[in-house]
Amino acid sequence: MKKVSIFLLMIFLTVFLTACSGNDYISITEEESDAIAQYCSHLLIKYDKNHRDGIRLLDLKDLEKEIKEREKEAAANNPSPTPVPTEAPTPTEGPDAPPEDGEATPTLDTGEPVPTEVPEPECASIAEAGGIEGFTVDYVKHGLADSYTNAGEFYSFSAPKDKKLCVVEFSITNTSGVDAKFDAAPYKLAYKLVCEGGKSHGSEISLFADDIQFYNSTVKAGESAHATLIFYVAPDEVPQYLEVQGAKKFIINLK
Repeated sequence: MKKVSIFLLMIFLTVFLTACSGNDYISITEEESDAIAQYCSHLLIKYDKNHRDGIRLLDLKDLEKEIKEREKEAAANNPSPTPVPTEAPTPTEGPDAPPEDGEATPTLDTGEPVPTEVPEPECASIAEAGGIEGFTVDYVKHGLADSYTNAGEFYSFSAPKDKKLCVVEFSITNTSGVDAKFDAAPYKLAYKLVCEGGKSHGSEISLFADDIQFYNSTVKAGESAHATLIFYVAPDEVPQYLEVQGAKKFIINLK
């Protein structure tokens, strides 16, 4: 009987899934295909002598019912999480923090440069910053210009488009008591100009003989020589301080 049933099933599938010509296939839906597959599996397991005993085979309707019940049970045990809206934390410090009771809300005036805090120097002079002996180097003044030249020199230093020159002037004084050459190279001093708002600029290299970065001339005892240093800045920038970095750091407040 088992062999007859399986044989009839095979004939049924052959006739159902193929046409008489053997070339055309009957179009079936995905649901119909699943139903046929389930029914075939059901019959093959039912008449499989090697199938384990004690397993009760369900009819197709009961099987579908069992599947739906298990899907409902799984959905009940694992509900989809409901997203909880979160709010950004309220800052307690800084410019975005809410004002305290009775305190006016601060406003930022963007029309004026914001002053930058001037750091504390690590030494008392430029000479101490570079370990310079026998000379003092003092800040004299600074100014903004489109171009700059020294008296008696034919060379001129000009600012590029949309820039200004910040020219810083120094005085180098010989305190040794004898004529001596001031050679800036061994001291390896670095210069940085900081403007209001915190933007900084490195020094430019010029061909002036008195460029303090490459100064190498004899200064008579007790006399002073002129030196310069040039930076590029934007037209709306306000120089605030000059940082001179050697073995130690010295700060020149330009305000």
